Amino acid sequence: KLLPATMTDSNKNEETESQSSSSYEEEHLCETCTKVIKRCLQPPVVGALLGLFFASFPTLRGILVDIVDRTGDAPLEWFFDGLYTTGQAAVPLNMMILGCNLSASYMLDSRDHKEKFFSKQAEMAVVVGKMIVMPCIGFFSAYVMQFVYPVPDEIAGSFYLVLLIVFLCPTANNVMVMVELSGGGSKEGMARIIAYEYMVAPIILSLTVTGSVLMASSMSVG
Repeated sequence: KLLPATMTDSNKNEETESQSSSSYEEEHLCETCTKVIKRCLQPPVVGALLGLFFASFPTLRGILVDIVDRTGDAPLEWFFDGLYTTGQAAVPLNMMILGCNLSASYMLDSRDHKEKFFSKQAEMAVVVGKMIVMPCIGFFSAYVMQFVYPVPDEIAGSFYLVLLIVFLCPTANNVMVMVELSGGGSKEGMARIIAYEYMVAPIILSLTVTGSVLMASSMSVG
């Protein structure tokens, strides 16, 4: 009589443990998904998505911007003008945040704050990848696209030039805002990487932009 009772108790314990473990996994999964969504949906990303949403529907866009005769008499044009004026302060604020983090990165001792910095090899790899490897990928993509997706000659030059410029530019300084808002501990290291990219940009970017203009011109003629 004691053996079946013992087996029943053990089965109940196993069921309880399995239920608790499954509930813990579900809670952990929900917490992970919530954290990923919060990290991805930073204010700059939300603003860009809202801009794409409103621009995709002419009716909604016409409420904020006069798209008929451009006389500025849309119902909420005043609201859009306020947002536009506020948005013009984004570049100075981004540069201030970048400068503050860059200054902090040189005030801290990298030996005592290793979690805040990347290794020199990693920093150089990121700079080379963004300023040299990415332009090469852009040149190859544009070359392949002219055979896969023919573009009318009237817009071919501008189309390929814009396509190439996307691959050439260094990391935007508004990335620092996203890193700052995400609460990441590597904002000083990211500031250094962006600073290194802007240090080599006058030379490398001049060469890659020149090559892009020449390539877009030849592809528009061909």
